Amino acid sequence: MVNNEGRTKQPDRVQQAQGIFLAGVARRLPDARQSLAQLQSNLTDAEALAGLYHFAHTLKGSGEMVGMHEIASSACEMVTALTLVRSYGVRVDAGLLQFITEKLEEIQEQTADRLQGGKELPGLAKNEAEQLVGRRKKRKILVVDDDHTITALIRESLNGQGLEVLTCDNLTEAEQLIQSEDPDLLILDILFPQGDGIDFCKKIRSKHNNKIIPIIFLSVKAKLQDRLSGFACGADDYIAKPFVNGGTDCTGKCDLQSRPGI
Repeated sequence: MVNNEGRTKQPDRVQQAQGIFLAGVARRLPDARQSLAQLQSNLTDAEALAGLYHFAHTLKGSGEMVGMHEIASSACEMVTALTLVRSYGVRVDAGLLQFITEKLEEIQEQTADRLQGGKELPGLAKNEAEQLVGRRKKRKILVVDDDHTITALIRESLNGQGLEVLTCDNLTEAEQLIQSEDPDLLILDILFPQGDGIDFCKKIRSKHNNKIIPIIFLSVKAKLQDRLSGFACGADDYIAKPFVNGGTDCTGKCDLQSRPGI
């Protein structure tokens, strides 16, 4: 016969194990970010690859053990990608680097979600938990359109979703902002008094291939050929004006919520 006290202790043990796991993730994340920075500087850095692999492999096993399935799943995908590189000779290119980066960002975001509220955990002080939560990056969108009514409408709508929205009305300034602000998403018109959005998209794709920035075209050019031209030059989505939902559909297929900050 099991008494009531025995029944309540099991969940407590699970919570304690999860707390120890989260504390360990939080303490390992700085080293993982450092390894990622090394890999971004040198795509063949064996030490960086090993550091990321051991980080993810540890989280994969222990995360499943304590019921942290989301973190374990992200770590498992990261392990798979790194195994292809370390054991099967697959080269790290821009796409694979972006994938590894996003998986690490997911792990940090999922850990920060669990620590939301600054609850103290075994081996992790409250202020350290708060620092991890505070390190979450606010998603940043750059809207480039010479119609100020359009940019104002999109800014108002997406600011309400907790997104940071930058705007400009010309392609020269847009390129400068991409360099200085590192946006998570670019919403781009096609027709400008000076310059062309299609050519600009091609330029961004070739010049900034170390970071794959999702690009959504937003244009009055709505024919099938226009859309095909947009996708052919490297856009991720194409929305015709006038758009609906006050601009919220401008997040499109890129799904910003799957691109958490690091």
